[in-house]
Amino acid sequence: SLLIRGSGINTKEFPFIERGEKKELIFLFAARLIKSKGLNEFLEAGKTLMTKYPETKFVVAGKLDFENPETISEKTFESLKDSRIEFLGEVSYEEMNNLYKKATIFALPSYREGLPKVALEAASTGMPLILTNVAGCRECVVDNVNGYLIRAKDSKDLISKIEKFILNPEIIRSMSISSRKIIEERFSLNLISQEFLRLIKE
Repeated sequence: SLLIRGSGINTKEFPFIERGEKKELIFLFAARLIKSKGLNEFLEAGKTLMTKYPETKFVVAGKLDFENPETISEKTFESLKDSRIEFLGEVSYEEMNNLYKKATIFALPSYREGLPKVALEAASTGMPLILTNVAGCRECVVDNVNGYLIRAKDSKDLISKIEKFILNPEIIRSMSISSRKIIEERFSLNLISQEFLRLIKE
């Protein structure tokens, strides 16, 4: 058998920007606004930590669809608008690159995933990752190297890992470089294309 990791990331389309120089830390959540993506945990972490560390910033980007039974409640959405967490709504694919450039850390506390392409794109630009230790997500993170793996449905664990970045900003630079390196060595479009070609030839 041959395992091919996803469809590949165009590293030229998502160029590397070294993190660690800016004092303001921006934590980005980008996904559909549904419970299984861990949005409630991210919101809880944001509200808790922005009170404790007002210089940090939490940003949410994603489509809201109240017809989906998994979508966050309107009450939760209204509380999001009233909080200091920045809500961008749905962001086009073309604009995501600009969003990655502005943010520092990418967080997706999802309960389950295939292979989260948004996390791979973020890593390609040099963002350290905070993802859950579930299939799909754990393939993107080498724990303590380019980010942290957390327990699913555990906002306290998420808060703990986010706080590590806040209290130890010197780790961001090395994790940023490691994120890009992992993408180049495991998920680059060129590498994945070569694996598909080798499979076809065999």
